[in-house]
Amino acid sequence: LLDSIDLPEIIRESAGSITTEAVHDVRMTGIGADEAVNRAIDRLLRRRGARRTVGPAQRADALAQLVVPDPTEDSPR
Repeated sequence: LLDSIDLPEIIRESAGSITTEAVHDVRMTGIGADEAVNRAIDRLLRRRGARRTVGPAQRADALAQLVVPDPTEDSPR
């Protein structure tokens, strides 16, 4: 019965899940710290209300949707 238990695999799986949980906790703590810094800066700069911010991916999508006229084409008059 003991020969059928793969102890090294059990240890690897449990260590992996502990590592994953630790990384998740560190990320969540970082998010909380970022939000606290944002609130402090907003108070310092006397900002009121919610701000609408976009990340780099959303900014790139918005820029890609802009229609820029071709300067070589004749514009309708």
